[in-house]
Amino acid sequence: MANNLKYNIGLDIGTSSVGWCVTDEENNIVKKSGKHLWGSRLFDEGKTAAETRTFRGVRRRTERRKNRIRYLQSMLLEDIEKVDENFIPRLQQSNLIKDDTNQFKFNLFEDEEFIDKEYYSEYPTIYHLRNALVTKDQKFDIRLVYLALHHIIKYRGNFLTKGDLSDETNAINSDLENIIEYLKENEIELKYPIEKIKEILVNKELTKSEKSKEILSLFDYDKEDKQIIDNLFKAVVGLKFNLNAIFDLEDERKLEFASDNDWDSIAGELNENAEIFYSMKNIYSWIIVESFLDYEDNPDEKEDKTISKTFVIKYDKYHEDLVKLKNAYKKYLDIIQYDKMFRKYEPNNYYSYNGKLSEIKKSEKCSNEELCKRIKEDLKGFEDKADVSEIFNDISNEKYLIKLNTTDNGEIPYQLNEKELKKILENQSKYYNNIKENKDKILSLLTFRIPYYVGPLSTNSKWAWIKTNSKEAIRPWNFEKIVNKDATAEEFIRRMTNKCTYLLNEDVIPKESLLYTKYSVLNEVNNIEVNEKRISKDMKFKILEIFKSKRSVSAKDIKNLYSKDGILVEKIKGFTTKECKFNSNMKSYIDFSKIIGNVEENNDMIEELIYWITIFEDKSILKRKIEQKYSDKLSEEQINKIVKLKYAGWSRLSKKLLIGLKSTENNETIIEKLMNTNMNFMQIITSDKFGFKEQLEQALKDVIGEEKKKISYDDIAEIQTSPANKKGIWQAILVVKEITKIMKHDPENIYIEFARSDEEKGILTTKKLEKVKKIYDEIENFKQANKALYEDIRKHQGDKNINERLYLYFIQCGKCLYSDTKLDIEKLSLYQIDHIIPQSYKKDDSIENKALVLSSENQRKKDSYLLTDEIIRKMTPTWNYLLDKGLISEIKYKKLIKRKMFSNEEEEVNFIARQLVETRQITKHIRGLLSKAYPKTKIQGIKATITHDFRSKYKIYKIRELNDCHHAQDAYIICIVGNVLNAADFFEYERMKIFLKNRKKKTAEERNEQLKEEHGAIMSIIQNKIDINKVKETINYKDYLVTRKLEEQTGEFYNQNLLKKINEPKIKSKTNKDTLKYGGYTNENEAYFVVYEYYNKKGNKEYQLLGMPIKYSYDIKNGKTTIDEYVKNIAKLQEQTFIRILKEKMLKNQVYLNEFNENELLTSSKEYKNAKQLYLNTKEIEKMYIVLDTKNKKQLKQEEIEANSIEIYEILLNKIKKEFKTFNTFDKKKEYEKLDLEDRRNVIINLLRLVNRNHGDLRKIGLSDREGRKRNNSGFNKKKLDNMTFIDQSVTGFYERRYRVDELANNNS
Repeated sequence: MANNLKYNIGLDIGTSSVGWCVTDEENNIVKKSGKHLWGSRLFDEGKTAAETRTFRGVRRRTERRKNRIRYLQSMLLEDIEKVDENFIPRLQQSNLIKDDTNQFKFNLFEDEEFIDKEYYSEYPTIYHLRNALVTKDQKFDIRLVYLALHHIIKYRGNFLTKGDLSDETNAINSDLENIIEYLKENEIELKYPIEKIKEILVNKELTKSEKSKEILSLFDYDKEDKQIIDNLFKAVVGLKFNLNAIFDLEDERKLEFASDNDWDSIAGELNENAEIFYSMKNIYSWIIVESFLDYEDNPDEKEDKTISKTFVIKYDKYHEDLVKLKNAYKKYLDIIQYDKMFRKYEPNNYYSYNGKLSEIKKSEKCSNEELCKRIKEDLKGFEDKADVSEIFNDISNEKYLIKLNTTDNGEIPYQLNEKELKKILENQSKYYNNIKENKDKILSLLTFRIPYYVGPLSTNSKWAWIKTNSKEAIRPWNFEKIVNKDATAEEFIRRMTNKCTYLLNEDVIPKESLLYTKYSVLNEVNNIEVNEKRISKDMKFKILEIFKSKRSVSAKDIKNLYSKDGILVEKIKGFTTKECKFNSNMKSYIDFSKIIGNVEENNDMIEELIYWITIFEDKSILKRKIEQKYSDKLSEEQINKIVKLKYAGWSRLSKKLLIGLKSTENNETIIEKLMNTNMNFMQIITSDKFGFKEQLEQALKDVIGEEKKKISYDDIAEIQTSPANKKGIWQAILVVKEITKIMKHDPENIYIEFARSDEEKGILTTKKLEKVKKIYDEIENFKQANKALYEDIRKHQGDKNINERLYLYFIQCGKCLYSDTKLDIEKLSLYQIDHIIPQSYKKDDSIENKALVLSSENQRKKDSYLLTDEIIRKMTPTWNYLLDKGLISEIKYKKLIKRKMFSNEEEEVNFIARQLVETRQITKHIRGLLSKAYPKTKIQGIKATITHDFRSKYKIYKIRELNDCHHAQDAYIICIVGNVLNAADFFEYERMKIFLKNRKKKTAEERNEQLKEEHGAIMSIIQNKIDINKVKETINYKDYLVTRKLEEQTGEFYNQNLLKKINEPKIKSKTNKDTLKYGGYTNENEAYFVVYEYYNKKGNKEYQLLGMPIKYSYDIKNGKTTIDEYVKNIAKLQEQTFIRILKEKMLKNQVYLNEFNENELLTSSKEYKNAKQLYLNTKEIEKMYIVLDTKNKKQLKQEEIEANSIEIYEILLNKIKKEFKTFNTFDKKKEYEKLDLEDRRNVIINLLRLVNRNHGDLRKIGLSDREGRKRNNSGFNKKKLDNMTFIDQSVTGFYERRYRVDELANNNS
């Protein structure tokens, strides 16, 4: 073909694949060098940095802890060595077995009169030693002092509370006030002073449950609000609570503050309610600390109480409890029951509660609650005995056999340890000069914490942004002098601030900024309808005033506002929550109106203050910034109040977007349009009236530039989307680059389809049914009036797979949505699922557009496409009820009451445009990037549903598990659709407008029919423009170019579970100890492979493929070693004489031809997988589709489907036997025929996985769960490598280079 051939590119971009296709103007796939240009580019899905960040954080914390101990040792070493020069070495070897300890007899002390036994006799725990050092003003052995200081500095406590703990009571008052205010917004009123709650919280005579119940009695609340307050204070006192009940979340989440969770991440999900959540957590922590300092039997005054004294008392109490328990078992039970409780492992006995992890598994450990339950069961019947009664009483009060080390210890603030440290240093500095001289330095080891905004301390790190005042080494005691905190914080801000979604060069504004909160409120208000009318501009001003004084505004407030104007509100709709509350608020406005007064007059200052509060977690920097700039405007009291405010999170919009861009119509900003019209944000920026759309498109061009320019990965990195999406986009860009290289000129058109996320697909989850049941529970008398329905939902609540019909049945309260006729749950398959807005108008397959109805009702609706006036009039009360109770959404309700599709021509044009053209922002970014590189090429986004529609209409079945070619097929279909729409000028808005105006407007019926054709989205436009037989013939080509991205692996070095020595792990732990003695790790991960040549013992030349561990690959990158050095060491260990490296770096997914001339991939140095595609003909694919189609769309009989399942099984076995020589053959037809249809489907899917994913689970037919797994336990040696021809492929696979290892060896000779 000529080089000037006009061609088009279709791209199907996913998160782990890119389908691509090149066609000419006649929809023929272009052929070059005998290859059709279409294929699939495969790659591992991009991951977020969260996992790496977690490992890095743990690594840094561990290293910093070690450094603190090293600094302490260096300060006390001189005094320690005067007494015992081997003390520190013994400590360092205390975790080694005797053979490895340089013959030290004891771990700690080896004095003639003081050895480990005497030490533990005097100080059974480290807290006994700490307590002695705090309370006794006498000289202690420096080694004992060191042990106490070592423990305090190693386990410092949390840093959640800033400053002096004496201020904590005031802070807790503030947290309680936040909670009371939140409850007040939910119309729950406190009847008593707030002090009453605090009295209950610290009352040690009450159990957690009793505290929760007593606090509940202090409030006035409605029945439906009980769940909020009940769960909130259950959380505060330390019981399990349901987060969903407090904050009305989508999914139920049961938590407990005593457990180990990422509380910051959970708070982050709560948006504006994060502050309330932190208040709950703070109060819980305060209760724990109070209980530590107010432990029973501790006679000291509170200010004299210490953590160590508390733990000594707890230790004594535990010992006393255990003695009493053993005596009770001996006294009242037989020796068999005694042994079952104390002598060997049994579920929920004392051995499983306090046994060593080396003797029992962690999963076998039981909780205190489980142990106490077992004790009460065993001693049941002896409650009248005084000693047993005492045990039961302690259990009831949650004070029995409480261990020293519990998760509650994580609530201990560092200030309590600081208090002990100061006392110990004060007492011992009288006797040790080194302690006296280094007292402040030692104290700083405990109190100093690197601020979050500082990052890596090494200025040589490429990730570092720290700004320093000198090159002196940074230590905890000189940090303030060396580090320029303000400059470092500013640099941190610069790095972390995101860019606006629409104006890529503009910074986003904080979520709590005055501007953004006003935008959020107006955007939500503009969706509300009162008495079927949108809210007027004047009324909007009044509603804003409510938001300026109330944090939570509801429909009730709107009704009250209208009633003041003498307007009776009969109906209000548009809320997205079932409680009819606004999601938005103007919290920051309320906060600053209380502190400063007139917000409007101080708008710019307040916006800057909100910006600082959002950025600076370090309150000292925040306060300093405020004082430097606004000390003349703000009093000290005001500044202190502002510093206490907590704002977090960023919007996705910029200030310039909201108030910088001006409408071409009347020079109004977007925020003014929100105020002056009833349109929401998306309607405003996409409307042709105002010109914002053109301004945003121009802004994108300004960022990208008009000139032709190469696209780099840095351009992709700037896009606000997930790493998975970025990886897919970059691979698509590389594919386009290579296609233009092959074609030697740019394409006419590039058509893009971007995969939808799971959220966009509206996936039905099991928790949806739980939510419906919860709604049933909240409706008064519902259970009594609908016993059968309630019993049905209770039965199905635990179902793993929710049937769509069943879900619709329950949200419709068991009735037809169009007639209110009762439906039979046993006959759901006989009813029809109707699309409320027909799919001929709009491709919407979500639950929001579906109704379960009688066939007769659906037939009535079909005559008019939309619901008739008769149905709407009859059913509106029912739909209102379902809407009010939260069983259907506002979106679904609007679809049900819709009487005409469009109110005006513009709405109609925009509707059609949305059906045809992809409008998501991410697609616009991709279009912008490609336009930058190919300025003369038209770049168009195509809706992600189009290929599905096309396949459905023309029965081109997609079976994802079959092979990887469906991505290329989709790209081909995208090209076809794009070409047809392009030829019809349907991508041009004005042309579309003219097309609609020129329609023949005959009778209403004819117009409706014509609308159906036009809004049938793509199919009606393209059906007469293509030769479908030609398309199907092309789809059946079997010359796809399938490539997989070569990946250098990073991340985890190995499986992170440290295994015991009995498991014989292969990899040493981080302390480099013998794995047979101390355990270690397994499953070492490899970064890449190296092929090297060597002499064997006989002096013959051999070569071998060696996996390069990830941990060594990092050392090589950092210059600590080289590939040659590593390989030489391995060769030496294997008694080989290293000659040279033949292939320095071979990556995962390297393709090669095996001895049968079949493609395979290297996945590790010992594993490989098939890379050859499995192809079936059209009839075989249809048979497989019939078998795997669980919805039975073809309405076939069971016998017919089962017959197909037998046939397709035989087809697959024959294919594997004849075309895939490396797989072991098997029959198992008899076992397969015995299976039911569902299990047969499972086997078919796993046969496909066996071919395409390395292995399949075929246990149902008597084979293994990893059948087909390809592994060489001896690795890839010369014999194996000599049968392999390696293939280096380009991105598309059009270009390739083949080589053999023996050729490399000969060339290097």
